[in-house]
Amino acid sequence: MCMILRLQKDKAEIEMDLRQFKRFSEKKMEHDHQHEILALESLLYKRKQSIQAHTCETQAYKHRMMSYGVAEFDFDRKKNILSRNTNMLDNHFKYDLAPYI
Repeated sequence: MCMILRLQKDKAEIEMDLRQFKRFSEKKMEHDHQHEILALESLLYKRKQSIQAHTCETQAYKHRMMSYGVAEFDFDRKKNILSRNTNMLDNHFKYDLAPYI
């Protein structure tokens, strides 16, 4: 009888340790996920800031070009031309380049 009670006590201790370890591992995984989410949000914020900075810089260059007499219509027309010629495979070069030696 004493042995049965000791085995039951050991079993209860092991189950308690198991539950405690399970709670610990779940909290650690939750913390790790929160850390990853914060890192991704930080990257997203930096990317948005970079896009905004580049947009402002583009606008500044656009206004600068307009001050030199280039019309805004020329920008839109060139933008459409560039967007149609994005595939390098479709470009046929008119000039033969000397091989690199």
